[in-house]
Amino acid sequence: MIKYILIPILHITIYAFFFFQDLKRDFYITIIDNDKKNPISYCNATSNGRIIGVSSENGIMKIRVGVNDTSIFLSHLGYEVYELDVQDLYSNRDTVYLKNTNIEIPEIIISATKLKYVKKKIGITKKRNDHSRFINKNALYIPNKNQLKGYTIESVHIYIRNRGYPFTPFYISIYDAEADSIAPKEELLKIGSVRTISNIVDGFHVVSFKQHKIEFGPSGVFVVIEADLEKEPMIEKVKLGKYSFDINHVTLVIGEGWDELNKCYGWYFEKDLGWKREEIHTKNVPNKFDVYLGNPMIYITVSKIK
Repeated sequence: MIKYILIPILHITIYAFFFFQDLKRDFYITIIDNDKKNPISYCNATSNGRIIGVSSENGIMKIRVGVNDTSIFLSHLGYEVYELDVQDLYSNRDTVYLKNTNIEIPEIIISATKLKYVKKKIGITKKRNDHSRFINKNALYIPNKNQLKGYTIESVHIYIRNRGYPFTPFYISIYDAEADSIAPKEELLKIGSVRTISNIVDGFHVVSFKQHKIEFGPSGVFVVIEADLEKEPMIEKVKLGKYSFDINHVTLVIGEGWDELNKCYGWYFEKDLGWKREEIHTKNVPNKFDVYLGNPMIYITVSKIK
């Protein structure tokens, strides 16, 4: 009798073991140019609004698949977005070919006239070295307050603090902003995420976006940054007056700016809930801390031909 009871229990135990082992699984694929047959580096794999893989210089990509991932989108500037079914990975698919997009190169007329550009800084530019924030997936809304027209984004500037792991890779994306809603939305993504590593601490790390020709729209843009998910989190003990608590943080730390004191342009992304706007919290926080809410120190430079 015991024998017949133990066999079903053993089957359930084995099934549960493999089920939970399969909650997250790594697959390796190679991304290839369909025409030139060359490997494609820095191709992004996204699923459910998060980056789950980036191809290396030789085109090899490690994809970390979760239990809720059913479709994976492979994107790279200059190539058509490729939708990959997760079941293809389980069937030992190891190569994906991306097709080039037909990008028309505008005619360039060379003349002796020197072009003059008008440049502007927009966003959070004032330094405040004694305050910072840990980054998982955050966004800064940069509104087009002065209704600038004809400007394109030239560069993105992010203030990297000398805390945690300042030289860990992270990702930058540019989103459009709609007139009727300032929340960033996945379908508004202009280009794939750009992977970068800071070359400075306690200063602004600069990433050029000039080559992408992204328009600074009438409702502004969102700059989205996402930390490297491979890094182990850190625990920080925070104390506000008589209140103390632990915060589980990722490893990239940026500064908080004070250009728009107590005006929240910051957003953060929560799994299964999407984007949420930061708020000024006054409950259970001493009054002296109410005025200390800044925004992530990110700004862009925009330019146009005069």
